[in-house]
Amino acid sequence: MAFPADWSSKLEIRSDATKVSGSSNLTDYPSLIADGNLTSAVYAGLETDGKDLRITTDEAGTTEIPFEIVAMDTSAETCEIWAKIPTLDYDDDTSLFIWYGNSSAVAYAVDDTFGSQAVWSDYGAVYHMEGNSNDSTDGGHTGTDTSITYSTANGEIGQGAGLNGSSSKITAPDANELDLTGNHTIQTWFNTNVNNAYEAMVEKYTSGNGYYFRLNDSGELVFGNQAIPQGSNITGSTVVGTNTWKMGHGTYDGTNIRVYLNGSQDGISASYTYGNVNSAATLKLGVRGDNGSSIPYSGELDEVRIRESALSADWCLTEYNNQNSPSTFWTPVLIFTTNYLKYYRRTRFPGSITGV
Repeated sequence: MAFPADWSSKLEIRSDATKVSGSSNLTDYPSLIADGNLTSAVYAGLETDGKDLRITTDEAGTTEIPFEIVAMDTSAETCEIWAKIPTLDYDDDTSLFIWYGNSSAVAYAVDDTFGSQAVWSDYGAVYHMEGNSNDSTDGGHTGTDTSITYSTANGEIGQGAGLNGSSSKITAPDANELDLTGNHTIQTWFNTNVNNAYEAMVEKYTSGNGYYFRLNDSGELVFGNQAIPQGSNITGSTVVGTNTWKMGHGTYDGTNIRVYLNGSQDGISASYTYGNVNSAATLKLGVRGDNGSSIPYSGELDEVRIRESALSADWCLTEYNNQNSPSTFWTPVLIFTTNYLKYYRRTRFPGSITGV
């Protein structure tokens, strides 16, 4: 069985370059492909578990890229797929080719070259909250759940984790990949039920060192550390509000710590010296880092990620554009099969097509 010779069909999808922030391309960008980014014909032609799915950056199928299928329901025509794009263009649309139509195909193992772990090779931990707190990286920092409810109603992207504001928490053991000793980013989608109490979201610290990403009692994002020699934080300027999904990033680039809300910078602390955050503490989601019980989070969390590099402002805004509205970020354009070629046109590319 050879790829691409034994695959009968492929779909071309194109990005909307206006949704890619900035004036330079993004490299090794993990992009969400979801639901209507694939057509009914693709769902009908795929194996039910998506084992025959392959993704390339070229029409000939010579350049495969890693991907992760988090969820696939071919009957309901829904999916959650993450693909690591070598170059996401900022001033021209980027094309991907979704291959399918091979009932004899074998799904990639998670540690294969184009398997799911390769999507997240730049991350210390990635939690999709798709029915569990499994970590999609090769670190395997799977969480232990206490009073967590997983459902699509609790998720922004597929399923998410519901926390009750009292006993709920997710914990994962200490590991080197979770000790952010240099530049780093903490991010999550969140939907809080309250904005008048401190609420922990992502925390890993003791009284001496470590990091935290939380909401304060005014409903603003707070990102910082308890590190020696200097413990400090940055507080956002926006009250996030309740019962609406928001995307939060906390970044440190060696000089500045920043918080971003829905992809836009919401606070910065300049000329900041970050101390040692090589904490032996357990990673905790939904409760305070140093005791594991106070400032509990009430609401939902989704797509929690930890990365040992500082994402740029353009990356954060592009992530928000992609994940908040995947249907406008990627558009199906062309289906190629062994028997026919069918075009799907975006409304912004009107006009007839000739020569096919």
